[in-house]
Amino acid sequence: MTALFLGLLMLVSPVSQATAGKTAESCECEVIRPLNLAVVNGTPIRTSQIEADTGHIVAQVREELDGVREKALQNVIAARLLEVEAAKRNTTVPQLLQVEVVAKADEPTEDELRAFYERNRAGMTEPFERVRDGLRQYVRGQRQQVQMTILTTDLRTAAKIETLEYSPKGPAANADLARVVAIVNGSKVTLGDVEETIRNQTYQVRMQIYEIEKTALDGRIDEILIGQEAQRRNVAVDALVAQEVAPRIRKVDAFDAAKFYNENKDRFGGRSLQDVREELLRVLQLKAEVEARAAFAATLRPAAKIEIALVEPAPPTWAIDIAGRPSIGGAGAAVTVVVFSDFECAKCAATHQIFEDVVRSYGPRVKFVARHFPLEQHENAYRAAQAAEAAFQQGKYWEFSKLLYENHENLTDARLRELATQAGLDRARFDAALDSGQMMALVDRDVSDGARIGVVGTPSVYVNGRAVAEDTAEGLRAAIDKALKAGG
Repeated sequence: MTALFLGLLMLVSPVSQATAGKTAESCECEVIRPLNLAVVNGTPIRTSQIEADTGHIVAQVREELDGVREKALQNVIAARLLEVEAAKRNTTVPQLLQVEVVAKADEPTEDELRAFYERNRAGMTEPFERVRDGLRQYVRGQRQQVQMTILTTDLRTAAKIETLEYSPKGPAANADLARVVAIVNGSKVTLGDVEETIRNQTYQVRMQIYEIEKTALDGRIDEILIGQEAQRRNVAVDALVAQEVAPRIRKVDAFDAAKFYNENKDRFGGRSLQDVREELLRVLQLKAEVEARAAFAATLRPAAKIEIALVEPAPPTWAIDIAGRPSIGGAGAAVTVVVFSDFECAKCAATHQIFEDVVRSYGPRVKFVARHFPLEQHENAYRAAQAAEAAFQQGKYWEFSKLLYENHENLTDARLRELATQAGLDRARFDAALDSGQMMALVDRDVSDGARIGVVGTPSVYVNGRAVAEDTAEGLRAAIDKALKAGG
């Protein structure tokens, strides 16, 4: 399973039936904003002021999301076409992609890789031997993308597609999610279907906008606090700044400019340090002044009465199918922990028992569900996941998965069978299941579901459908406690 194969699954993973055509309850539309975003010792900061301060930047961010939405519509259309084609062939979308995309993309030869390296030598910072594997993945991925384009183009040519909105705008209200933006062979594609596929990107954009507005809001709060302090001392603001802020301003020098330049070379469009030094010094000095002003204002905040109405966006909550998946814990648990893992992943091997122990410590209140997400760079992970499914059929998933993690550096086919014997599995049944190819569909379903909700690495942990940012025992425990406190 290649990186592009996972990427293709992310692009064409269908909207789950649990969320297809969803409307009001989970709409992530913009809410009506309050008149004031903050009040500082009785002085209001209007929402309109912050929007005026940040409007041009926010507009650019929203425009980028519009571009993502436009591409997402085409991906949803492609997904519909692939679903129909897979059904015609009595197979699954992942297996269709395996046959029509992965298998038809020629594996790059050593000579082709060396030729590619030589053509791009100017941009290479490492010798060929050290980048060979990365180049192989890249060239393979490019060839698979060509095959994907051929497949989807053929399907589009044979289909009846009516696109009603080529560049759909985001929903302003719940009702907008039901708006039909395309019709594929008689099947309606709604704005809700499109929005469901970009929920992670939408959240990231909303967080970006939140940070932009928060920075602007903090700046206005600081200015009000400094102004009020000047009034309290009966001095001019400039005099107060000269007394309290100026001594805090760090003098920026050429070393600071060089350090910033070297750490951010890609942001200067190929311009040399000499070309940008003076401009960079001015910007860094202004930044130092802003930081000094904020540092002084921070000393005034504890005694101030500050009410803030700007709310940080909540991350998306996903409906993750757990039916028929390996699990431990209470059947009616208030909290469900789902972990997408890879049996060759060193971090998964290091954390799987920790996660299990954390969940078990909560007793019947918490359920732990295991799902597969074998990564491209791990040659034997996909096969190991199939072996785990074969063990699951015999009711020994957890015993066998523990052995897989303990041997994550050696999961050849022969070793998988040895571990099956070690786990006390019926070898005849295990070998038959593993060799039948039927376990692939179960693993592919996990991969498709993971791709749908934005899984890109392992381990990926979700508590009641919400991603856990810190995949440690402490991070998991904090997320579980929060979910329990919220009533599950």
